[in-house]
Amino acid sequence: NGKTTQTQRQFNIVDSLSLQIGSHTLKFGADYRRLMPSVATPAYEQSAAFSNVSEMEAGTLLDAAVYSSSRAPFVLQNLGVFAQDTWRVRPRLTLTYGLRWDVDFSPRTSSGPSLPAVVNFNNLATLGIAPAGTPVFSTKYSNVAPRIGVAYQFFQKKGWESVLRGGW
Repeated sequence: NGKTTQTQRQFNIVDSLSLQIGSHTLKFGADYRRLMPSVATPAYEQSAAFSNVSEMEAGTLLDAAVYSSSRAPFVLQNLGVFAQDTWRVRPRLTLTYGLRWDVDFSPRTSSGPSLPAVVNFNNLATLGIAPAGTPVFSTKYSNVAPRIGVAYQFFQKKGWESVLRGGW
């Protein structure tokens, strides 16, 4: 059977909590994603290529290949956590500020052979295959993103409402 099948399984857990305390609206949340794409390729496949019909009849190959694959299901994970405060400083002025922390974990397999990784990626002369079990990339735990925003309402007259917003 030369058939290839693909499936995508995903777990996603998302939640947030909001609290109103005086002129402050505090919001906290988390988002965890786990993706498990699966590609089931044939266990064995071979192919031959010829330039034209006469070369095929003569048995003159242009290219030949034999493929053997193992099924190693991927696991991709991401975690995001945030906290923010929306502070109504005055009836027309609102400040929003907070922090977000994201972690993209190195891809791996849930069973079977590990994903191949390389060493010396920045130097092609010494580029090579890393030892089995080496992560594809190092997981960074320092991805912190601050956020700040401001909104000012210039006019409140019906039909003439105007708000200036800015953020970083």
